[in-house]
Amino acid sequence: MLRRKKGEGSFGADRGRGERHVCRRPFEVVPIPRYRGSEVVHKELADLGRRCHERVGAFLREANEEVLQGRIGPLRQKVRDYLQKELKAIDALVRRLIPELSEREEARQ
Repeated sequence: MLRRKKGEGSFGADRGRGERHVCRRPFEVVPIPRYRGSEVVHKELADLGRRCHERVGAFLREANEEVLQGRIGPLRQKVRDYLQKELKAIDALVRRLIPELSEREEARQ
């Protein structure tokens, strides 16, 4: 969702890499509301975040040394693949919470 907003670094840019980390940029371009515990969507996001945290812990405990000692990029991809269901649910909840994101993506297509 934020990938289109992220800046590009020069390291590896010629090979489709060089993507920068997300820092303050989302807060500059997306109207992210403050957390309110009374909001159902906020609670669901918090629960999903907690579930992801627990699942990643389990994934890392079960991973073999080769995976853990390898490069960080492939490990991050394995974790994203492992959390695919949760990440899709998070994206759907964020779109409900910030309808402008869905509108912007529809306008680009």
